[in-house]
This record gives sequence, structure tokens and C-alpha cells, in this order.
Amino acid sequence: MMNIGSILKYYRMRNNLTQAELCKGVCSISHLSKIESNKYIPHNETINELFKRMGIEWEREVDIYEGWKEKLETFIMHSVYYDLKAMEEGYKELSAHEDYLQSTDLVNRYELYKLRYFLFKQDTPRATQQVSILKRMETSFTEYEKGVSKVIYLIYDIFLQNFTEAENRLERIEEFRERIPHMFEGELFYQRAYLLHNRAQYSKSTYYAEMAVDHFRKDSNYIRLLHAQLLLAINYTNRDFILQADGLFKTILRNARMMQMEQLYQGALYNY
Repeated sequence: MMNIGSILKYYRMRNNLTQAELCKGVCSISHLSKIESNKYIPHNETINELFKRMGIEWEREVDIYEGWKEKLETFIMHSVYYDLKAMEEGYKELSAHEDYLQSTDLVNRYELYKLRYFLFKQDTPRATQQVSILKRMETSFTEYEKGVSKVIYLIYDIFLQNFTEAENRLERIEEFRERIPHMFEGELFYQRAYLLHNRAQYSKSTYYAEMAVDHFRKDSNYIRLLHAQLLLAINYTNRDFILQADGLFKTILRNARMMQMEQLYQGALYNY
């Protein structure tokens, strides 16, 4: 649902209009104030007249909103499927219109996946700053957004190597599990496997790495699949499952080279 009032305020300020100037002859200042704070949904006639005064067609604005919603959803999918190049292009476009996005109900998801993007870029200062911003926004999160935030915060903790906090967070996530979006299940398996590997619990890590591999394969998430397979192959090696490790390393090296994932290829080659 669009935050009509926030978008109205966004365009009013862009046009350097006061509330009194915009609403004169249409509604009272107090009425406009309630609309802009999203406390009141105006009649179509009122909203059309207010936008018309700024040279904006409300019907066209709806199309613009839907266009940005689609771009954001595409950005999110690139994040889930670990397509960094496409994510960079998406972020460049979205950030150029950040003030508009922040005036809509898309703001929470945009800010959540900005954190995911900064983690992709290994930009610690901006990621840490983004966590602080999100903490202030949490009271406005939907149940879906709360679920997303828990997983992305977990990735942030592991990125900073705060492994004890990550383990505690993962246990809290398990209590919240039914509200975690399905698309993050493979990620949760992978992160648990990674933490167990870090604790040298290779048998348990293997179990969750295999679950991550299975999920990413079914979800056709091929880049994340390679990451999970690499963790699994390393676990096999640590458990002296040499034949299984050898076959998996060869598969990873072939696919990483085909997908032009040079960093992952070199990592797999080193471990092999």
C-alpha cells in the first residue's frame, strides 16, 4: 500500500510549497497535515486536486510507484541469488532516487537490503552505520520485515566475526522460525553450517551444509550453491572423506571457472 501522504509531502517540498499554499481552497492546513503524516486517507477528489496543483497526475504517480516497487523487488532477488554485479547496478539506480523511496512504504525493505548490499561490498563502516539506522526503524517493521532483519543481522554478526553473538542470534531465530521467509531457509542452513565449522564441529556442520546444498539446488540458486558445496567439501576433508571431497572439489572448480567466479575458484583450488 502506498503512503499517499508521504509522497504528497515529498512533492510539496520539492516544489517549495508551504502547507498553506498547497491546500488553499481545497482543505484545511490541519487536514493536510493529517494526510501528510498518513493519519488520514483523503478522498480521491482531494488527492487529485492537491497533486494537480503541483502539475502531477495521481494515476501516473501510481504507475511510478509500481515501477519503483518492481525495481526494488528485483534488487532483493539479486541479493538472494548473490548476483553482486546486478545488485550494484540496481543499487546505483535506487540510491539516486532514495528520497522518493524513503517517502513510501518501500523504505523498510530498501534500507534492509542496503545493509545486505554493504555486506556484499565488505564495507564495514557503512554496514555498521546501516545497522544503527535499522535499529531505529524496527518499530515500523512488518512481520515479514522482522524476519528478514533477523537473518541479515545474523549475516552481519558473522561478517564481523562476532561468532558468539551470531550463535545466540541463530538460537533466537529458531524460536521465530515460522516467520522467517522461505527464501532464507538455505541461507540459515549455510550460516549454521559455517558457525559449526568455525567451532570445529565438522560432523554437525556437514549435516547443515548438505541441507543448504539441497535447498540452493532446488531453488536454482547456483552461486550460493557453490559456496555451500565448498564448505561441504572442506568439511569432508576435515572428516577424512577423501573421495567425496575430491569429487566435490572438482565439480566446484569446473563450475566456478564456467561462471567466471575467480575468487571462489582460487579459494576452492587452495583448499583442494
